[in-house]
Amino acid sequence: MGKSADLDEYETRILEYAAGQAGHGYNIASLGLLLRIPVAKIEHYLDRLRSAGLLETINSTINGPVFSLTQKGRAYVVEHGII
Repeated sequence: MGKSADLDEYETRILEYAAGQAGHGYNIASLGLLLRIPVAKIEHYLDRLRSAGLLETINSTINGPVFSLTQKGRAYVVEHGII
């Protein structure tokens, strides 16, 4: 994923939401509600973004696993004008 054109609309929106969370992240259910798509699709997009090194899973005892931008992800959203 070298260009923002390589990202699906939902992947871009997930990165945008993650960038706005200041390291707190979103869980799968929250992303599903925000994006209004099924959890299975959210999981697919999260898998792709994690594989690209843009998101990481952070364990949370209250909300279950949440997702946050990696250093590479933060650079990506800035360099590609997502935020």
